[in-house]
Amino acid sequence: MKIDATAWFIARRYFRSRKRQKFIHRMTTLAWLGVAVSTMAMLLVLSVFNGLEDLLRQQFSKFNPDLKILPAQGKTFILNDSLRHQLDAIDAIAAYSEVIEDEAVVRYQEKQTVARIKGVSPNYGEVSDYPKHMLAGRFVLQEEDYFFAIIGYGVYRTLSYAWGDITPLEIWYPNRKGKITLSEKDLKKGLIQAGGIFEVEFEQDARYILVPLPFAQALMQYEDERSALEIKAQPGKEVLLQRQLKELLGEKFLVLNREEQQADILRAIHTEKLFAGLALGVIMLIAALNIFYTLSMVVIEKNKDISILCSMGASRGLIRRIFLLQGMMIGFSGAIGGVVTGTLIVWLQEHYGFIKMGVVSSIVEAYPVRLAWQDACIVSLCMILLTTLLSYIPAQKAERSFQMEQL
Repeated sequence: MKIDATAWFIARRYFRSRKRQKFIHRMTTLAWLGVAVSTMAMLLVLSVFNGLEDLLRQQFSKFNPDLKILPAQGKTFILNDSLRHQLDAIDAIAAYSEVIEDEAVVRYQEKQTVARIKGVSPNYGEVSDYPKHMLAGRFVLQEEDYFFAIIGYGVYRTLSYAWGDITPLEIWYPNRKGKITLSEKDLKKGLIQAGGIFEVEFEQDARYILVPLPFAQALMQYEDERSALEIKAQPGKEVLLQRQLKELLGEKFLVLNREEQQADILRAIHTEKLFAGLALGVIMLIAALNIFYTLSMVVIEKNKDISILCSMGASRGLIRRIFLLQGMMIGFSGAIGGVVTGTLIVWLQEHYGFIKMGVVSSIVEAYPVRLAWQDACIVSLCMILLTTLLSYIPAQKAERSFQMEQL
């Protein structure tokens, strides 16, 4: 669209004029507010989803390793000495832990629950951040011939465990080498003393108990089978190491980074973000339609001005550009106003957290937010393009009025 100084000057006068009819002036104000508020709302909602995603990533980093090797099929794989030597030869691996995990029944005195028993190597503290999140005790799984369990805070509460009690935990697991029945004699039982309590994330705390790898091997009757390998990469070499491991292990194994380990949850957040964006997009469309009706009324009101411009020798294109520019001004200024206001609210929420979650057991007190500048650019550009397209029809109507004046 060609923009000249005359069209810009007249469109700006129409946009800023307060001498028009009060009804049309109010419609223009409401159209501008509709664009600004819908743009701001879209930006705020997207920022909340960004904040929730960042919060989840932060929580994942507490218990998910840099990389995790899983069998492509089945629950376990065979870990032999050859594979161990190959892993030891990779410089990008800072440390790795062998893992055996499965569901089992845990009993303490008169209470019991189903928990996820996770047997890990003695160096597991080097692979994960669990030692940084201990509520009680020490992150020690084995001292000489004594085994200790590190239990999640949720399991601790479910069992009403009395910290400091010398009564061991009973862990019951089906006998894999015998016939499975409901009788206790066909279940394997392991006794282990609780050595610490961790708290990293609600779901993990409510399910997991960490035990030494030899204890899990004996309880679950595993020899060379492993459920997973959890790997700590050298700083900055996570991507390179993941590619090396995929080439080394082939299609029989999955090598997952932290995001891929929680792909289902992140995919759910992205899906919710998409549907929320579509719902707010409908609201943005309705706000943009207000500009269409406003410009239609302005064209009717400015018929006299069109006649004057016609007598002064104005072209058809000039008339069209005047009203098209007026619609663009409403859309552009409204979008910019919405982005500025939304950015200010997000900044205040990030620094002061004035909007609270309102849940006592929530991870954070205030709603997490993060402003992504690509979101701000996309939202404002979409609103500007939408208002420009919807301004085209009233502008054409003004052009037809100009043609009738010429006739």
